[in-house]
Amino acid sequence: MYQLNDKQIDFIINDIRARGVEMESLQHDLLDHICCIVEHQLEATGDFEHFYANVITTFYKKELREIEEETISLLTN
Repeated sequence: MYQLNDKQIDFIINDIRARGVEMESLQHDLLDHICCIVEHQLEATGDFEHFYANVITTFYKKELREIEEETISLLTN
């Protein structure tokens, strides 16, 4: 099992923000999900950056901010 360090967690949250997710609660939910995936699926000696680059793309079709747009739509309709 892989153990994320603080620098990697900061990298993930900063990337989520940079990809256009502005809702803080959604940022933290995504961070939690992504950290769980990385820690459970990445080998202890695995390449974090390569693995993360593959994982993040599973959350969207074109851009990560789609999740926020869908969330807002669901909350307002």
